[in-house]
Amino acid sequence: MPSDRDGRPNSDSTAGTAVGDSVLFSNRGARHAVTGNHGKQAEYVEDEDTTFVVLRGDLGQQYALTYDHEAGERSPHYRIDEDHMADDRHATPAMAIDDDGIIHVFYSSHNSYHYYARSENPYDISSWDRRGQMTDIPEGTYPIPLVYDNDVYVLYRTGGYADGTSSHGDTYPVHEFATIVRSTDAGDTWEDIGPVLDVTEHPEDDSDAYITDFDERNGKFHISWFVANGDNHDDYHSDAYHAYYDPETGKMYDLAGNSYGDTVAWSQRDEGHVRVYDGEYVTPVKHALGEDQTHVVFGAEHPDRGDGQYFLATWNDGWDLEEIPDATHNYKWKKCDARISDDGYVEAHLITDDDGVLHLENGRRHSVGNYDVFVKDDDGKWDTRRLVERYYHEGVSVVREGAENIAVVRNGPDEFAALGAEYIPMDDSRQRPMARVWAVGDIDISPALQYINDQPKTVAQRHRFSEDPTQFNHGTGDDGWIQLLEFAGAGYSSMFGLGVDAPERALHLLGHEDWTDSVSLSVRNEAENVIEAHSDGTARLGNNGLVYPKKDVAEGGYVGVQDGEIVQNDVDANDNPEGLWRWDADGDQWKLERDPTTTVSPE
Repeated sequence: MPSDRDGRPNSDSTAGTAVGDSVLFSNRGARHAVTGNHGKQAEYVEDEDTTFVVLRGDLGQQYALTYDHEAGERSPHYRIDEDHMADDRHATPAMAIDDDGIIHVFYSSHNSYHYYARSENPYDISSWDRRGQMTDIPEGTYPIPLVYDNDVYVLYRTGGYADGTSSHGDTYPVHEFATIVRSTDAGDTWEDIGPVLDVTEHPEDDSDAYITDFDERNGKFHISWFVANGDNHDDYHSDAYHAYYDPETGKMYDLAGNSYGDTVAWSQRDEGHVRVYDGEYVTPVKHALGEDQTHVVFGAEHPDRGDGQYFLATWNDGWDLEEIPDATHNYKWKKCDARISDDGYVEAHLITDDDGVLHLENGRRHSVGNYDVFVKDDDGKWDTRRLVERYYHEGVSVVREGAENIAVVRNGPDEFAALGAEYIPMDDSRQRPMARVWAVGDIDISPALQYINDQPKTVAQRHRFSEDPTQFNHGTGDDGWIQLLEFAGAGYSSMFGLGVDAPERALHLLGHEDWTDSVSLSVRNEAENVIEAHSDGTARLGNNGLVYPKKDVAEGGYVGVQDGEIVQNDVDANDNPEGLWRWDADGDQWKLERDPTTTVSPE
């Protein structure tokens, strides 16, 4: 999955990137642990020499972590709040840090009230003031916060529920507006100062103001967005837009200084320079703000080839548009992001695909791809580096593994440039497997975290359960643990995993001491003595070194073994034909039974 720096040949197209390897930052991410559709998920504070991170983690809960650049240490996971949207992908947190060091986090809203929490102490992620839902402002989706003059602003797509109802009356029809709310008292109270976007004049009944980026530069709030429409609200993604909001005047402007009044309306799309690109099947639109340059990055249907192409638009008294060389994709929800490097170059972080087609139907399986970084220098030369390779393996069904989401550290150094998250196919946050989250840059974390050259694990191998982090360590790599397998019965309180303690080179059963066969790790055939587990939490591999879960469909538990393979559904079909981990004593390493070339060292 993440590429090996030494394993890819150097060339003119790979030599110049400043981006380092992808390093495993957390393997406790839920699906959409990281996503570019929401606001910043990482922010660097120079005085603290620390990058602060928020992500959606196990059980769909919100977590905060830090990376201390001087010490080269990542903190433990600290829970911000519990899951409020079990079956929804719109719960990803977004953060902003005010001038007093208070961390403001917004999450769990989909045409509903945003949840809001703030740190109780400056630059401290260990304790949180959970403020609950923000009921004094209209409902919405995709909160993107920023801080300016120590006031907190949040841009979001407004609108109530899918049937058009809203507890704030008809202030904002569903999806058709974007607004900005502001707090001048560190989050105690909020006021709506918008709307800033209005697409109600769009000819389609179902149309969305899809805001995707929000940043401040020189007292101006830059906004990037596209317009979605169609029966499913997002069947079609049209055009890329960019403008800025001036908090002094309360007006919207394009980069040429043309005023659009309080709100950019659909009827104004052809006026001035607010429209960056006129085209279809546009991906989320992101921007990068240099000292004197503004760049916009997005994907769209290529006008000649018909597949997906990533573009860079740069403001130069008008929008200069260029194709990013060899940067293709196959789906309107492929993610991208952008930042300015330490050298002042624009970086495009892209989820790419070279299928040569553009999938027009909604299908989240198309969102997986490669994670590539493209950097353009002052001479106009593009360099590229592949960090994560998309991976296919075929069995009863085709499983796609790779990267799905990106969130750059927009104000951070190249040392910690971005977060990337892998694709996982399930949606229910309480039952889904966990996604690995990578830090992109040149950071150094405990080697116990860096088992990144393994092929994708099955659902059963990646599941994370437990509301009490002290119960077992979830395979985070803290204290040298590497979690190999985890199993649980849906709805059960007993949850188990199999892990290796790297310093001790010892195998352990992780979980409650009081366990039962229906939810525990168990042997495929008792006579084979595949694994010997003890109620004190220890375990030992048996004679053939293979580990299997046990199937208990009657109790709704996880499914077990079929022809030596783990499956995760409630029928006999095998949807995860990857095989199991096996300890290779001769090679002194863990191997995938069906792919012996894949190894994981516990050292």
